[in-house]
Amino acid sequence: MGKFIIILSVLLVCISCGDNSTTSLSGKTDNYPVTYSFFDVGVNSFLSHSLKSRLDSVLGDHAVETRNTINLNINNEGFLKNYFPSFDELNQRLNSPTGRIIPPPADVERKTSLIAERVEHNTVKLGYRYAVKKNLPFNYVEFLFSDFNNTPLMIRVKFKKDDLNVVDTLHQKYGTPREILWKEENGKSLCWENSGDLLILSFVPDQFGKPVYEVAIYFAKRLEDLLEAERLERERKHKKGVKSGQNVF
Repeated sequence: MGKFIIILSVLLVCISCGDNSTTSLSGKTDNYPVTYSFFDVGVNSFLSHSLKSRLDSVLGDHAVETRNTINLNINNEGFLKNYFPSFDELNQRLNSPTGRIIPPPADVERKTSLIAERVEHNTVKLGYRYAVKKNLPFNYVEFLFSDFNNTPLMIRVKFKKDDLNVVDTLHQKYGTPREILWKEENGKSLCWENSGDLLILSFVPDQFGKPVYEVAIYFAKRLEDLLEAERLERERKHKKGVKSGQNVF
């Protein structure tokens, strides 16, 4: 009975509506409608020392990466284009040096146009690979934050066994999802959208046909905020360069 209570408590904290999200942001950053969260990290959370300490206490030690690329695509390259075209456009902008979609020349083959330049963003990634040592079933957890305003951009989670009944919990909290069947045997995705944000739970068959669970949460407005902050930064650098004469001659 005691073990059941512990698991239930962890689950309620793990994937929730985010009603008790982490410390709110400063007045310069907008608060958005609460949508999805993982361990109470939601759209209005704020990356701080206390947040990292709290996550470490639950998930174990984290690794930090800065200046990261962002690829929203999952399962296969055409997934977003086929089922979520607005996120496909957002993904293209995130992988464009200008932050805008640049159509390929008419005489360039489509397969060539898919080869994008490596675009790194001013972000902080927290990666957790040792949650199993904390008796949690998650093989990998990733939080990506904007380094401009310390807000979350996306969350990814991978686990092999649904010991916490995550699938049932998502159905109970968010209702009936949109179900997308893959061409691969037993592969499918369950998708929820709320206030522009997207939560996708994918069942990815391994070499034996058993599902590996992958969760992706995309905070669309925060990703738009990142693109806008990068646009303003490019403008500031350009104006500074002109005033100093660095790019005049």
